Amino acid sequence: MIHSMYKLFTGLAVTSLLALSIGSVPLSAQINHPAAALEQAKALMKQPLDVVQIRGNTQSKMRLTGIENEQIIFQIGNGMGEASIPLAQLGEISFRILVDDDYNQAIGAIVKETLNRQQLNIIRERNFPMVRFLPIPRENSIFHEAVKKLFEALIQAESYEQALLLLQNINLKKLDPEFEQLAIRLSGKLADEEAYELASATLEEIPIESINLANLNAVLETAGTIRDHENYESAKTLYDRLASNPESRDLEATYWSYYCGIYLGMFKDDHLFQQQVEQIKPGKPLFSLQQLILGTYYLKREQFPLAMKTISEGVAYARPIDPWIAELMYRSGVAYEAIEEMQTAAAVYDETAKFFPNSNWSRIAREAYERIQLQP
Repeated sequence: MIHSMYKLFTGLAVTSLLALSIGSVPLSAQINHPAAALEQAKALMKQPLDVVQIRGNTQSKMRLTGIENEQIIFQIGNGMGEASIPLAQLGEISFRILVDDDYNQAIGAIVKETLNRQQLNIIRERNFPMVRFLPIPRENSIFHEAVKKLFEALIQAESYEQALLLLQNINLKKLDPEFEQLAIRLSGKLADEEAYELASATLEEIPIESINLANLNAVLETAGTIRDHENYESAKTLYDRLASNPESRDLEATYWSYYCGIYLGMFKDDHLFQQQVEQIKPGKPLFSLQQLILGTYYLKREQFPLAMKTISEGVAYARPIDPWIAELMYRSGVAYEAIEEMQTAAAVYDETAKFFPNSNWSRIAREAYERIQLQP
């Protein structure tokens, strides 16, 4: 049943609705500039969307103008006004968009990862107007898949601010997990580039406290990137959110939160910290991480013999698959150097650099080794 809500427009109002504030320069010529591209994206999301309405064997063209109060608003006649369809009463009605070969090739380029700027422009102009129509159930439209492709294209093209804008205008909780995966990928890309403000804004849009296990592990990797770049405050906030997720079945996120807290000076005078952290027995998964956390705590407190003992236990029980083993080795060198066993420290630094050449700790260990070698 279609409910008419006539809001007769004057000619000026219709003109305003259909016109984008993009000036006289073509969109494709403007969007190479990031700031202009972002403004264009905002304008495109307000643009009416021309669709084909399908009901049974009947097809008709329609211009959608918005969604308000669970109603799809559309234009009627030639600028005569508006009418609405309740979202809950769509039934067999579905909406499609008309596309051409250039659009289809652009979508194919996303899959092949050969997307060029012109193809990105085509996808932006066609798909950004669909963003505000995502409340239409996916069984009644192709908008979900189209917006997902837009999101992927923006990330692939490193148009991160536009990708974040898109993310801020959708509700991840009501969309399929692939949207979450793309949002997490975006946060990881931003973290890699040390764009922490944008990464944090991205992560705030992700329901980390309720995401599934696969996506939780992906966010854990992003948190590790932020931690590796020594942005401990942002990393700790993220680890705390991860730890609160019911899918978080071990203590990894909690332990890394402790780690960041150590570098933020939170536990230096906390004499109960050891009791709080020491929960895993030797030989169990995460034991080596536990010892890394405690060893780092003791190093910060200048309890060097205790640090040496703790870290050595971690090294002894570390598994080759533990991603923190390179740091554990490096910290072992630091502990040996702190108790003035310089030859052993140098040997450990050298082994760390050689055994983990692709790790960030390799460079740090090599510098420490060379520093000791230069000492008289």
